Amino acid sequence: MLRDIQQAACAERFHRRGTERQKRLSSLSSLMSGAPVDPSAIEPVARQQERARLLAQASPVPPPTDLRDGRRILEAVVGRDDRLPRSFLPLGSRTADAVCRVATFTDMGELSLGTGFAVARGLILTNNHVLPNHTAAARGQVEFGFWSSALDAQHSRLALALDPDRFFLTDVRLDFTLVSLERRASDVAHEIFGAIDLLPQSGKALVGEAVNVIQHGGGGAQTVSLRDNVVVDVFDDWIHYTSDTDEGASGAPVLNDQWQLAALHHAAFEYPAANGSRIVVNEGARISSITSALARLLS
Repeated sequence: MLRDIQQAACAERFHRRGTERQKRLSSLSSLMSGAPVDPSAIEPVARQQERARLLAQASPVPPPTDLRDGRRILEAVVGRDDRLPRSFLPLGSRTADAVCRVATFTDMGELSLGTGFAVARGLILTNNHVLPNHTAAARGQVEFGFWSSALDAQHSRLALALDPDRFFLTDVRLDFTLVSLERRASDVAHEIFGAIDLLPQSGKALVGEAVNVIQHGGGGAQTVSLRDNVVVDVFDDWIHYTSDTDEGASGAPVLNDQWQLAALHHAAFEYPAANGSRIVVNEGARISSITSALARLLS
């Protein structure tokens, strides 16, 4: 299965990055303890500066620290202060509106479920292994507003067909598919549910930063994995983070605390920790890499 291939590739990358990942996390721990650590050993200066710019842009008031300084940037986004502005909740709710369950049928007639989200008027982003080709998309539909399994909440659900004849683009390596909704529903869906912007800049989530995942895990009602999810590595086209995800979460948006889209979730695997417990590691394709691929494929 395509999902199994992606999980195996995720595990290989995680193990290959072990030494470099541990160096970065150790440097971050030392910096947060007050040791004189060069912040560029944790994140490149360009990514630090872009994160500072995005943070200032999203904040209703200027941050209280000098965000031109790498140490202060990392302290601002990695510090474990769980107090967030009240706007975090309504902004998160509005972002979650744009997330949908994706359903299609395999060639064997089996139901296949995943997560997706609107990124522009009439366009849905999900994983290649959720909608691998034109045929799977033509069989598919998305369901917005599936927030509760309770019978009294069913009125909020809206199922819409996909129309790959209007637009369909997929990439196996980065594991993404961008596909159009049926024409007659595109405007209505956008007005009701909105979209999550694809920001091309690199620097939306730094090593050590908390991220949030909105998903239809197990193909069920929408759930949100909030903040107890830490970025442990960012490299090449990928971001690794700890989070609670489930089968069916494939295609979920991975977002920072300003609800800016950092990655497209696509794989997870468990590995044994030194204390005998098992740790879930997740991998997402970086949005900066996806936007670059889209630019190449559409040029």
